[in-house]
Amino acid sequence: MHWSSGDPTRSLWLIEESNELRRLIATSATMQPIHWAQQPLNRRKDTTYYNPQVKEKLDPATGLIKRRVCGTIGGDWINYPGDVAARTADMEVIKVLLNGVVSENAECKHR
Repeated sequence: MHWSSGDPTRSLWLIEESNELRRLIATSATMQPIHWAQQPLNRRKDTTYYNPQVKEKLDPATGLIKRRVCGTIGGDWINYPGDVAARTADMEVIKVLLNGVVSENAECKHR
């Protein structure tokens, strides 16, 4: 992992991870940290893990390496009472839609 003590880029990865945690907590309000003792007893079984995913990309314009940490959580441990389904369309529906746009020389506008 990129956070090992011998890695010369360790400090850069730690900065990127703190940026991601700031985004998750302050900017998007995706998660709200609380002390373990404040967690309701009936929700303690729902406590899960934070799993950072790291990416490096070479920026062709500058020649610099861009680093990004994307925080994910243990989805196999999530107990969320709301709707978690992703609304998708069958491939056949998409093909018919795109074929109609192409064959009629029409525009497909996004609302």
